[in-house]
Amino acid sequence: MIKEIFMCECHSEGVVVSYFDEEKEIYLALFNYAHSVKTKTFWERLRWCWNVLKTGEPWADEVILDHITAEALGNRLLEIVKNEKS
Repeated sequence: MIKEIFMCECHSEGVVVSYFDEEKEIYLALFNYAHSVKTKTFWERLRWCWNVLKTGEPWADEVILDHITAEALGNRLLEIVKNEKS
């Protein structure tokens, strides 16, 4: 398994990209970084902790991409970046 983390520019969220060789699938997981918890109320932090205890996952959503969709996403992101530089 290959795993890479891409942090948000605000440093409070991020995306984990995981690639599983045996399934030939790419997983994208969105998560809240621990430092963002400092700005939340006690009840918001408790709710966030309960979600992790209940689901076992610190993120709210996950996207699984096959090779064709991953290539399309990558090409689209590259296209956006190239257009911004022009």
